[in-house]
Amino acid sequence: MKKFFINDEIKAKFLKVIDNEGKILGNMEKSQALKLANDNNLDLVLINIDPPVAKILNYSKLKYEMEKKEKELKKKNRLQKNVLKEVNIRISTGEWDLNRIRKRIEEWLEEGYKVKVNMLIKGREIKYKTTAIDALKLFVSSIKNCKAETDFKNTQKGLCVILVHQTDKKGTLCSANR
Repeated sequence: MKKFFINDEIKAKFLKVIDNEGKILGNMEKSQALKLANDNNLDLVLINIDPPVAKILNYSKLKYEMEKKEKELKKKNRLQKNVLKEVNIRISTGEWDLNRIRKRIEEWLEEGYKVKVNMLIKGREIKYKTTAIDALKLFVSSIKNCKAETDFKNTQKGLCVILVHQTDKKGTLCSANR
């Protein structure tokens, strides 16, 4: 939050003063502006340093509104970020584990996250890469309400695909034929 100088913290001797209704009162000395603010039970807040412009207003109300705007901006930024969740599976991953991972992916997709599914291939499994591709396609096609954002890509550790929530009203299964 931006730091404002208020009342006695203001070092400028002459200020351009604006009242709480937005009317320009003109240039005046700091002491005169402070007296005017105190008479109205308000604060003198320095809005601009060069040239010094001060506004007569309720500082606590200004601070509250600034914090509220900052929270809303943080919330919007958090919602706009396309956070990528990542899941690793292998050819030998058991059916129970795949079901648990599938449910978790469906939850993440409903929440708006993107999910990267990695099919890890290690050692001698490289001979069975076509089996790995088929297993990954089968796994992805079993996930409800999703679509593949990218094609199946080869990585150093195996295969991967990025899934997003399908916005189609039909709620069809994910297309693994990409």
